Amino acid sequence: MAQQPLTQEVMNLSLRPDVKEMGRADVETLHTVVFGVVQKNQDRLQEVLLEVSTPGNPNYGKHWTKEQLDELTRNQEGHDAVMNLLRSNPEITIEEESQNGLYIHAKAPVRVWEQLFETEFLNFEVEHTSAKNFVRCKEVHVPSSLAGHVAIILNTTQLPTPPHRGPIRSGPKRGGIHGGPVKG
Repeated sequence: MAQQPLTQEVMNLSLRPDVKEMGRADVETLHTVVFGVVQKNQDRLQEVLLEVSTPGNPNYGKHWTKEQLDELTRNQEGHDAVMNLLRSNPEITIEEESQNGLYIHAKAPVRVWEQLFETEFLNFEVEHTSAKNFVRCKEVHVPSSLAGHVAIILNTTQLPTPPHRGPIRSGPKRGGIHGGPVKG
């Protein structure tokens, strides 16, 4: 399945009783956003995965290195579009980027992100977390200069996932590390 470019993202709080909106974020608060660049050649990547993991295929077991995978999926055009946009605003600081250029971390005052994403940032409290405040927005509009280049913009509409309620089991409960009886 090919990775889809992001055009708009919306937070749905209706199913989150563990989240409480705490009001408007301070527009001068520095906030880090992470841009995920759309990866290239997703169809070929899936083919490679099937080739190296299918017994009988001539490429079975010939696993690719991280460098080979990075070369296949690197999106220089998308990376450059994000970097150009970020560098065009003197209030945005590029903090770091992943080795393969697919993730770019940038910091700026909330008001800068609000203008860029045509949105309003709010403070949220999430019950099951130790962090007391999450600065997030309910929706993000991707700037036209990034259309087709970003797959996700993190620290915007995303909140920590709610804790799983109840045990996770794939079968009957067994004791011990290998399914045998627990010895005490």
